[in-house]
Amino acid sequence: METPLAPCTKIRHGVRITCDLGMNQRMRSPLRLFLLGLLLLALPLQSGAQPPQVGRIILEKGVVLVQNAKRERLLHKAGSVLPMLAGDRIRTGAESVVTVKLRGHPASVVLQSQSYLELGELTPELSLVRLLAGKGRFKIRRGASSSSQRQRLEVQSLRASLGSGNADFIVGVTDSRIAVLVVSGSVRFTPLSHPKQAVAVSKAQASLQEAGYAPSPAVSVSKLVQNKVSAQDDPEGFMAAILFPKAAPLGDLEADSQAVLAISADHAQETFAILRGMATDQARTASEGAP
Repeated sequence: METPLAPCTKIRHGVRITCDLGMNQRMRSPLRLFLLGLLLLALPLQSGAQPPQVGRIILEKGVVLVQNAKRERLLHKAGSVLPMLAGDRIRTGAESVVTVKLRGHPASVVLQSQSYLELGELTPELSLVRLLAGKGRFKIRRGASSSSQRQRLEVQSLRASLGSGNADFIVGVTDSRIAVLVVSGSVRFTPLSHPKQAVAVSKAQASLQEAGYAPSPAVSVSKLVQNKVSAQDDPEGFMAAILFPKAAPLGDLEADSQAVLAISADHAQETFAILRGMATDQARTASEGAP
């Protein structure tokens, strides 16, 4: 009668080979723990990955909501500073002022109440931001370095862009109009659908674009009116403070702007949905910020 083989016993070439199950298990356990530890270490790195930091957001007063795919932060204490990440969307509340400073670029932005700003492309040569509602002041301070001299700032709305390499200018945006007042330097005011109908706006000048029209010819603005515009908290007051000349209707759609308009139209649908929800968000931020 053959003796039953013990667990983990094999016969090879007539030789009985017996292994130690306990030893195998003891060897496997540390290996499993080691692999599990590596997995646990890797998970926080993946889940906690954040977009790169590209600047700072400083709340001067009021409230601001900062959102991107990875976070949502509400600031309601004056003086609060939040690192700004690539892809951030910034919405200010009523009676609010927020300063945005871009890292590695001589530009800063001061946003007024009920404004909506998105960060776009940021490169050593160009910083693209989108002011889709509200009022903001954009300042470009040149440094002595050669890289600083090359950098440009482009501010886009849904209908136009404002580009400059060295200027201090104020922009107001509503759902149908965009206006710019240049305090110093110069800005190129370009309709996205008709780039050839761009207007140059220089120091102490302003221009307005309404839906269906090109930007108005640049008009001179007195220092008194400039100060009034600067003090205004909303874009409507800004636009009402200046008597803009009549603008020409936009011509036929330029072929090279078809793709730009297609992207802008898609973006507009999303943006208008966001803007319609700003009143709801404002009520929420006010309740969350209440003591």
